[in-house]
Amino acid sequence: MAQSDVVCLNVGGECYWTLRKTLEQYTSSVLAKMLSGEFPSSWDQNSRLCIDRDGRLFRHVLNYLRDERLPLGLSRADRTLLLQEAKYYGLDELHESLGGLQEPLPRPAPKAFTGFVPRPQTQELVHEMKTSRQYVRLRLGHEYSGGWLVSSPRNLPGVEYELHAACLARSPLEALNKLSKAGFLPCSQPPKMPRMSDADWELMLYKDHPVPLTVTPSQRSSSRREPNGTWRGVPKASSVRL
Repeated sequence: MAQSDVVCLNVGGECYWTLRKTLEQYTSSVLAKMLSGEFPSSWDQNSRLCIDRDGRLFRHVLNYLRDERLPLGLSRADRTLLLQEAKYYGLDELHESLGGLQEPLPRPAPKAFTGFVPRPQTQELVHEMKTSRQYVRLRLGHEYSGGWLVSSPRNLPGVEYELHAACLARSPLEALNKLSKAGFLPCSQPPKMPRMSDADWELMLYKDHPVPLTVTPSQRSSSRREPNGTWRGVPKASSVRL
């Protein structure tokens, strides 16, 4: 192996040795651009790449570059700090897997105003669509041997399970991919819920389900919107709980 294939980094006073191809795993990342000269970099007298970032958390960044391994057992404070590190290094996949906020989709152009449409006076049924949010925990399943990651609740529709309609995978990335294919997204601000007594690591995801409602125009006209966004006088959509 050529000497140039090995890179030594000094990240916030912590030294790391790794291969150049590991740092170049994502060509659009800051680390790859530092090695190619596209991003400003500093080298010390011992030919170590100096990066003024959190050296303790860099090991999680390096493990992700090596085999896309997500860290387990992070505290909320470390998870917040690691999100900032992933954003700085330009690792969008790691940032998204940790539950980071994504850029909003562009809004469609507003339609030109063509006048008010008169309200129908008949008692024909009007179909409205509400949404109901379902929350799911992804956690270590201590009740199953083998280090499985399981979902709570279990037996989710559209999710491919490996065992007992609860065990998803042994790899966090593979388990997240299975839930993502079924339409579940990581929560950037998960709701406050009691932790499970035997769970030392968990991640909250959600999925919005459309719930159709059928009301008459008279019901709709007699209803009014509450501050929380619901309509008084209109039947509520059934909620899907964890």
